[in-house]
Amino acid sequence: MPRARRRWTTEEDAVLKKAVTTVLEQSRPIMWRELAKQIPGRSNKDCRRRWWNTLGGGTTKGLWSEEEDRLLTEAVGKYGPDWRRVARDVVSRTPDQCSSHWSQVLDPEINHCDWTGSEDERLLHEVLTNSTNWSVIATTHEPRRTTLSLKNRYATLRLRHEKSATGKQLSEEARVSRQDMADQMDGEAEGGCSGQDDESGDEDDYDDVPNLPPSTDYSSASSNPSIRPATPLDWMDMFNQTSELSIPLTASTVGEESGLGTDFDLGAISAGMGNSPFLVTSCES
Repeated sequence: MPRARRRWTTEEDAVLKKAVTTVLEQSRPIMWRELAKQIPGRSNKDCRRRWWNTLGGGTTKGLWSEEEDRLLTEAVGKYGPDWRRVARDVVSRTPDQCSSHWSQVLDPEINHCDWTGSEDERLLHEVLTNSTNWSVIATTHEPRRTTLSLKNRYATLRLRHEKSATGKQLSEEARVSRQDMADQMDGEAEGGCSGQDDESGDEDDYDDVPNLPPSTDYSSASSNPSIRPATPLDWMDMFNQTSELSIPLTASTVGEESGLGTDFDLGAISAGMGNSPFLVTSCES
């Protein structure tokens, strides 16, 4: 279980800044493990990140420039994943920034192509196995994807699944409501006025009444929608026929982040797994 994060205090910042400044003035390498012993409860990584990201100064935040990308690529070519040495060549970025930008953006082994249906299926199986531990999934997922790409793709699939389930529920409720309405109309047609005269009545009472067209028979309304009067829920039927929720998931319906193959069937994949990959306990890393 990861440690609970806590804010740095003013006293901790002062101790860290004094310790690092002393080392730099003596032109010695910063031994973060030794330095962290001066600040109880803080690890060497805590101290290093606090210095580089907040107290050290001289670093840039935000979007990387083309020149920074070039320097980073050249530095990685010389030193590999030695991010402290890489950061010295880049100058304007911290070791953590260099590591993150390379692994998430510039690494040529990363696949930035559209997602396919088969790759989506593999991702869902991996989530069932490893929960949402993206760093673990990234080590085995093929083709290679960044942890951010895996996380975003899963979020997209989960959202589509939830929308699809909602659409199916609305469609079923509309179908049941229409059937109830049709049954009610059938009952009224069978038990209501038939239009036949009572033979015991006085025929002279109706001599002056003109011949009227036969009344519309709604007894077949349930089988012939063309003569069935509109019901308040007809709009739901139209919605379910035209809504994007009933359209197969394709690249055009997912968004610009990445596309789905035309053979992708999220419902079939989820149902075939036994357990739902959308109900796993979050374990992000």
